[in-house]
Amino acid sequence: SAYSDVCVFEDGERIKAEFGRNKVKVQQAFTQRCDELYRDSVFCIQDGADSTTRKGLWDGIIAGCIPVFLTGVMNDEFTCFGENLHPWHVVLQREFYVTQLLALPPEYVQLLQMNLLRLIP
Repeated sequence: SAYSDVCVFEDGERIKAEFGRNKVKVQQAFTQRCDELYRDSVFCIQDGADSTTRKGLWDGIIAGCIPVFLTGVMNDEFTCFGENLHPWHVVLQREFYVTQLLALPPEYVQLLQMNLLRLIP
């Protein structure tokens, strides 16, 4: 893929193959791999994030990963944090989200990262 240098897409097949039917080990390995990906990432795509209480959303935030919503669903949920200090990014054209993220100015990315701290209780 054209984005293989900047994007990691994990489908979990390797983990499933390694641990087979041992559901506990599979779950532990998935959790560990997700934590590693969040820590090593600047942005985390939150496609399908339908609630501010979704575990994956908060795992990424705690790891310092800026959530990226491919739709505006979450804007209403997070209005309590202020209109101008959003610690996330909403992609306007879903099919071009990687290009949009790579084009963000570094200063804006730093602002988003600093604002993440405001979300953590």
